[in-house]
Amino acid sequence: MRILILLASMSVIASAVHVTHAQPVTNSPHLDPVNRTLWSDNKLGVRFTYPPVWQLATATQTSTKVVINWRLTKSKALLASCYVETLGSEISSLARAEPSQIHKNIDSIARSALRNSQMRALNARLIEAKAAMQDGHPVIFLIREGSIENLDRKIHYKSYSIVTSWRGTEVNFECGTSIYGPDYTSLEGGQRLIAQVEEGILHVLRTLQFDRVAR
Repeated sequence: MRILILLASMSVIASAVHVTHAQPVTNSPHLDPVNRTLWSDNKLGVRFTYPPVWQLATATQTSTKVVINWRLTKSKALLASCYVETLGSEISSLARAEPSQIHKNIDSIARSALRNSQMRALNARLIEAKAAMQDGHPVIFLIREGSIENLDRKIHYKSYSIVTSWRGTEVNFECGTSIYGPDYTSLEGGQRLIAQVEEGILHVLRTLQFDRVAR
């Protein structure tokens, strides 16, 4: 698996606008159950929704189907990013796996994801690898953390991934944030902001659905 897009985004964040005051997000706009945008790919057969605090961004790789960013309204500081990446069966062995094989491959999937993380974040580590179900389909849920250094700045990040195979394609739905680590836990209100960003990320990930309508 090539799970490097998010780390590249985190690397850019390290030299971009930085949240210096941990003002909690108010009124939970990141959990808006009504005003949501649907993203879908009919050929791939996957979809998810997101509230208006998330905005479409530009994908930089052909394997990336969509990127969305969550930024603070005034400062435009980046709170989190999510993307959908796909790999075909000519590249990915997971793409060729049957649904019944996905959970059995949890160890190799987790190791592959961690190796890719360590290509940019040498100290990346796996926090959790869990066999789960999403919309009635077997998936692997991964949480990783690490740090990336850009010249005079070091950022900590945390990433959350849903990895599976669907319609002969490896699908990786991943979100991550640099609102994490000692830079934020040391700020007043930092723990609350970290928790709100994580809640917003998981709220988006939980909306992933798989299209079972005949093509």
